[in-house]
Amino acid sequence: MLFALNYLSVFIYGLFVMTFFLNIKIEKKSIIVLSIYVVIGILINFSLYFLLGDQLLQKAYPLAVHLPLLIFFRYYYKKPLYNVLFVLCTTYILTTPRKWIGDLIALAFHSEHHVAAIVQIAVTIPLLFIIYKYLSPYIIKIIAYSDNKIRFLLIIPLVYYVIAYLTTVYTGLLYSSRIVVVGILSIGLVSTFSYFLIVYFNELIKRFEMENEQNILAVQVSALQARSETMKQAEETAKVHRHDLRHHLQMINSYLISNNVKEAQNYIIKIEKNMYHNVTVTYCENEAINLILSSYIGMAHHKDILVESEVYVPKSCKISDIDLCIIFANSIENAINACANIEDIKKRQINISCMSNNNKLFIQITNSYKFEVTFENDMPVTDKENHGYGTKSIAAIVQKYSGIYSFRAEEGIFKMNAIL
Repeated sequence: MLFALNYLSVFIYGLFVMTFFLNIKIEKKSIIVLSIYVVIGILINFSLYFLLGDQLLQKAYPLAVHLPLLIFFRYYYKKPLYNVLFVLCTTYILTTPRKWIGDLIALAFHSEHHVAAIVQIAVTIPLLFIIYKYLSPYIIKIIAYSDNKIRFLLIIPLVYYVIAYLTTVYTGLLYSSRIVVVGILSIGLVSTFSYFLIVYFNELIKRFEMENEQNILAVQVSALQARSETMKQAEETAKVHRHDLRHHLQMINSYLISNNVKEAQNYIIKIEKNMYHNVTVTYCENEAINLILSSYIGMAHHKDILVESEVYVPKSCKISDIDLCIIFANSIENAINACANIEDIKKRQINISCMSNNNKLFIQITNSYKFEVTFENDMPVTDKENHGYGTKSIAAIVQKYSGIYSFRAEEGIFKMNAIL
């Protein structure tokens, strides 16, 4: 009975650690699916236990347990193969503290197996909490930011996995050492590996921040160029208006002399519209946002994209102008690129909404799209070179302010939501 409970606890332990690391949301559907998987997995493994025995089952564990887990997360949750393999091997490493804590405490009771099993069961939930609270955020972000480098990171846990099975399951080489030494070395290796992941993540963030700064500079240069172009156009327009001013006054005067007030009013309206299309539009009180919106919305209009906007950014906003500009610029640029692929001009639509409430800024930018959007870890991804950094920049900025973001694609509408 105790063996069955311990086997069940380690099975659930590994399943939930993989769930945490692969950033699968613990919601009703996931709980039902994972529960069904646990029941089926336990039934199959207990059947193998009675057929093969304890020792043979341990040797067949990679095929009986790990391979089904790899297939389950790869094909049901559609996670990339190398990500799942990295998480599987890392999870295996993190099962060793559970085992060695039980074995070390059992030393005080003459290495009684029942004591070791009870301790292992007892530490399962505390270890799960520690992993979920302190380690899983790093693993999730490492996987999200590493992209193709995950193959390099896989080497360490994969080598550990192979060595562990060769020295503990298929041979007794490791157990020829004293249990205390083995336990200390094992826990030390796990701690070192965890520390390596955290250090690697911090270095990854630094590199990402440098790339983000380059993107910021590029946005600033683009904004300055747009502003310069706008000013040149405004200056040329002003010259034209000054040149035509006398003509306009003569026309208005002629309408008034002939008592044709309606035509005079229509003529004035035409002049106002002509002047309006040649100035930077004021969308909110923030000049930087006005500049970015004027530039990108003008670009959208040039591509026959309908843009609706309702933007309010307060003067005393806690979010820096640069960070806000990056969010708006990347989101709208992505929206423009998506809309440009739609042949029917009437279906090209972008909606920009920004409001403030309780010192929080709510931003939503939606757009129509044609091609299917692919997601990994709730982030849109693309296989195009030098693409996909915009959404990562948005996510990084929102996280910087401890905010919430989401990307969704439903029924031909892509939505970017951010709360900062």
